[in-house]
Amino acid sequence: MTTSPSGCTAGRRKRILPPVGEGKKGDDGVETGSENSHGRPRAWISAVAFSLALFVGTTLWVTSGRTLGWEQEVLSWAQRAGEGPVRALFAAVTELGSAWVLVPLAVGLGMWAHRRGWRAATWVLWGGSLLAEAVNVLLKWLVGRERPQGFAENLPLTHAFPSGHAMVGTVVWALAAFLLVRTEPRWARPLAILVPILCLSIGLSRVFVGVHWPLDVVGGFAAGGVFVGLGKLAMDAAARHDSIRGSR
Repeated sequence: MTTSPSGCTAGRRKRILPPVGEGKKGDDGVETGSENSHGRPRAWISAVAFSLALFVGTTLWVTSGRTLGWEQEVLSWAQRAGEGPVRALFAAVTELGSAWVLVPLAVGLGMWAHRRGWRAATWVLWGGSLLAEAVNVLLKWLVGRERPQGFAENLPLTHAFPSGHAMVGTVVWALAAFLLVRTEPRWARPLAILVPILCLSIGLSRVFVGVHWPLDVVGGFAAGGVFVGLGKLAMDAAARHDSIRGSR
């Protein structure tokens, strides 16, 4: 069942949403529009703080220059373990964090949700994705870490830390999932399982295809986690705005 901010469902009359903060049950019994369904703000604030601390710690570790030894060993092992079909699989998975997948995903889903009245929430997806990409470029320039040599045939021209696929891919896929759950609440449980697995797989693939050091991926996930937590808080606020506006 598709849900719109105005409380409209296909083929039914318009009805007013319950007051903000009160949930309503979907077809699968999931409570939508409530803290139980969309997470408590304190939990997401804690996630932001943890992710930020992890990113700072990882950055300091990387810039100390004391990690290349064991990272080289991990990369060498990944190259041995990722031969043949395994490497082909990771090469395919890594594309799911590429711009040619993320841009159509964000634009297409955003336009679809925007037409259904989730306008402010859509702009959180678009704005958060663009900001994450811009910050990733800035962080790469500030840290200036070189990519691993001798593992991949064609290395990207950008610096290594933090991994853009891990960081921006996590942000786009997570915010897209948050927005999709707003429009289709029945997808909440499947997406809560599938999206983390997908993002972890994209991050791992960057090591197996030989274009990133392991800590590049950790730093990418940490930086992405900051954006995901803040984006979730912004998405919830935007969705409440859309619901109030749609019920008038």
